[in-house]
Amino acid sequence: MMLKTVSYTSPILNGRDYLESLRDGRTVIYQGEIVKDVTEHPAFAPFTRVVARMYDLMSEEDALLYMTDTGHKAFLPYMLPEGQQDLERIRQAMERMHRLSAGMIAQGPEYKGPVIAGLGAAGPYFEPHKEHVRAFYEYVRDFRLYPGNAFTDPQIDRSKRPSELSNPDLVLRVVEERDDGVVIHGAKMVSTAAPFNHEMLVLRYGGANRLTENDADYAFIGAVPLNAPGLKVFSRQSFRPPVGTPFDAPFSTLFDENDSFLFFDRVFVPWERVFVYRDPEKADNWLGQTNIALNLVYGDLIRWQTKFQFYTALAVKVAKANGTIGFRGQQERLGELVAWSELMRALVKAAETQPVPYYQGVMVHPQTVLTFRALRPMIYKRVIELVQEIAGSGAATLVSSLKDLERFPEVIDYVRGATIDGVARTELYKVVWDVLHSDFASRSELTERLHTGNTGDVLIQLFFGAQGMGFDEHYDTIMTQVKKLIEEV
Repeated sequence: MMLKTVSYTSPILNGRDYLESLRDGRTVIYQGEIVKDVTEHPAFAPFTRVVARMYDLMSEEDALLYMTDTGHKAFLPYMLPEGQQDLERIRQAMERMHRLSAGMIAQGPEYKGPVIAGLGAAGPYFEPHKEHVRAFYEYVRDFRLYPGNAFTDPQIDRSKRPSELSNPDLVLRVVEERDDGVVIHGAKMVSTAAPFNHEMLVLRYGGANRLTENDADYAFIGAVPLNAPGLKVFSRQSFRPPVGTPFDAPFSTLFDENDSFLFFDRVFVPWERVFVYRDPEKADNWLGQTNIALNLVYGDLIRWQTKFQFYTALAVKVAKANGTIGFRGQQERLGELVAWSELMRALVKAAETQPVPYYQGVMVHPQTVLTFRALRPMIYKRVIELVQEIAGSGAATLVSSLKDLERFPEVIDYVRGATIDGVARTELYKVVWDVLHSDFASRSELTERLHTGNTGDVLIQLFFGAQGMGFDEHYDTIMTQVKKLIEEV
């Protein structure tokens, strides 16, 4: 089955194709205005060019691609892995993209690959719409699209199910069924990088409130193109600060992903793009019955290797610049940073080398990934804290711009470091501020710590998921052994 309702009729082969593909009539709203062209608007243009560079890398490096069963060269993260070697190739392709941003881009095209592949391989779960899922997967894969995902309902009132809210249209639901499809209306709370996506995978997650038969209209999973009539993308405030030069805030300038609120204003969805319809159990259980969410977390784990390596390198650079690299306290902090970086590498290796069967092929070891998911808020907070302690308060006393030093060179020597001149130290501490203290950094920490769920709920889920590990039997076995040893000795 081939997808018929498509917005793109040829693969996106390079950065130029990608930029052109975004000029498709989508409705992106920013500061009260409809953005005519995200590739030219200052709040969005830098990130579009970074993603374009990713597409150029795909066209330049054959190791990032593989040949599909439909005869297309596709981006490796969209492969359905058949074994450990495939998982390794997928991970290496993702790492290549992460190096472009030092792991600061949380949800680039590579991150979405395993998510869409997990959807495509889970066809049996989505019966009777198995063929719809497969066709959508192949379309995204073969045309090298950059998909997004939106599954969190608006917070509004978490104590109520959707049908219990005063306005039934606040949460996305089906409001009309037609011979050729359905009409959906309502909102999804957050979708990272939505202004830059081509397709939106719409799933259902409402926290602790499971759907009942009274909520069947809300039991919808499907896919919508970003230029679908009625889909309005409300971007949050851009965190690209007004700067004298991009080097005053290099990461904020390049890598802000513009998380967005999505409003579906009576959006038509053809049947071939519907994956779950009026089935509350399936709409709720995809989290546990597919690896879609697991792959989201695993993508973060892979990326954290690169991000933590950069944080460690930054901390070393700062300690050297300040002449504190020989201080015992600094060395302890740096050693802990190295340990966290190596732990990420070890977890990736453990997940990759212990694959388990999936609907089609294999997936990474779930317990390893879920353990990372449970501990990630604590880990990330600690890593940021360590780098901040190593850098000290120097970032708070920077000149406003590197241009200040060009205009007043007599100041340069007064802001120098132990091993570098004043310009180099100012540039270094601009990076410190950008990735540790700025609006961009705050958003990054919020995302890294909380975007895969409430910390307490995640830990509880991990505990209940481990009930089959036989804790009672393990205790009894150990104590039987101990008692026997006491009798023998």
